[in-house]
Amino acid sequence: MSIRLRLAVMFAVATAIVFSIAGYIFVAETNHSINVSVDSSLIQRAPFVMRMLLTRQFDDNRPAYFPAHTLPSGGYGPPMGQLLERNGKQVTVVNSIGIAGTHPLLSLEQMTKATSGQLFADVNIASLHGEARLLADPVTSSTYGQGYNHGVAVVGISLGTGPATERRILDGILLLMVPVSLLAGLAAWILAKFALRPVEVMRSRAEEISSHDSSARLPVPKAKDEISALGHTMNDLLERLQNALIAQRSFISDASHEIRTPIAILQTELELANRPGRTIEELRESVQNALDESQRVSRVARDLLLLASSDEHRLVPERRPVEVARIVKDAVAAVQNRPEVVGKDIKLHYNINPDTVGATIFVDPDLVRRAVDNLIDNALRFAPQGSSITADLYSNNNEVIVAVSDEGPGFPVDFLPHAFDRFARPDGARARNDGGTGLGLAIVQSIVEAHGGWARAENIVPVGARVSIGFPAQDTHTQLNSTGV
Repeated sequence: MSIRLRLAVMFAVATAIVFSIAGYIFVAETNHSINVSVDSSLIQRAPFVMRMLLTRQFDDNRPAYFPAHTLPSGGYGPPMGQLLERNGKQVTVVNSIGIAGTHPLLSLEQMTKATSGQLFADVNIASLHGEARLLADPVTSSTYGQGYNHGVAVVGISLGTGPATERRILDGILLLMVPVSLLAGLAAWILAKFALRPVEVMRSRAEEISSHDSSARLPVPKAKDEISALGHTMNDLLERLQNALIAQRSFISDASHEIRTPIAILQTELELANRPGRTIEELRESVQNALDESQRVSRVARDLLLLASSDEHRLVPERRPVEVARIVKDAVAAVQNRPEVVGKDIKLHYNINPDTVGATIFVDPDLVRRAVDNLIDNALRFAPQGSSITADLYSNNNEVIVAVSDEGPGFPVDFLPHAFDRFARPDGARARNDGGTGLGLAIVQSIVEAHGGWARAENIVPVGARVSIGFPAQDTHTQLNSTGV
């Protein structure tokens, strides 16, 4: 069921309910007003009618006649009354005046209540062909100065067409309720149609947007309302999705490039090894080159799998207490004898702040070691001949921080905001021919963020670059003092 139809039905039902409640209140108030007026007239008429009833009962020689002008009719017709007595389980009419007739106007139950005090009641009278309002009052020896001290005097007034009029009003309200409710539903349907027209326009435009239309946006109405806000939100979502799609396509393209090159070299080396007449040394060189390229493909594939796990929130660290100083020392020691370190005469140092010696953090040691290895590899790749690389470990503001610094050319200023992007490599000193894949710092960021930490890249004055990673103190088993370096 469409929103327009639901709104139309809801408005129709709500209108019918409101109309019914208003009609009920109107009829109830009308009935109450009539009863108040009738009761007032009954109270005024009661003394005269009761005297007539008692006079005819106890003074048969006097005519039971009162001139019409002496009886306050109040617009409700001629006087009507009965004098009733209770005989066991029966009600007997002792005297009757006017059109009251000889049948008791009160039932046994009403008679019982009337003997205890004044009673108002509505009854149907055959001679009136309608309803009458009654006032019943117990008769005592002092009521009207007579010696009669039992029974109940009943005074009545014909309601005439009042009840019928009320029923006609109620019937009219019920009959009018149907077309009014339908008109309200129709009006709601029309209003909803106009109000939701911008939504339909946006929906139609959304159907036309394809994955190749990177600039597509939904038309947003000028009115500053909820629909306009929805349109702006949807356009922001489209922009984020399209940016993600562009990044994904760029990621796939870069990944394909990184894998295609070593695969092509691997294929070439194998083809060379397969040529006849190759010497043992040439075969060994080809096999070694093929092994190096296969390891490069494996490394890229492993990095891509880790980043994919991070994107899907499946990179869940297996945390346990780890001495972070040991991780830094082992990472520095592992590269001391690498050919590029020895060949470029690079000096590697680590600086462990005293407050972090022996301190443990609750992390995944393998992932943290990989992040530190990547920081050192990144520094080695651009460290000049005879320069130094330093790995610092310290605590600051309840955080454990590892920072790796080099004395290279540093990051281009415009590249710093993108230093942790995937396959991001600057065009200057830190260029594509450095042997890296552009995934090292992206992996560092993914690992650190999986631990609830942060990563930051910056340049050092006068020369060099520093990449820092931090782990929050709530993930530590030993609280560290904030001393800095």
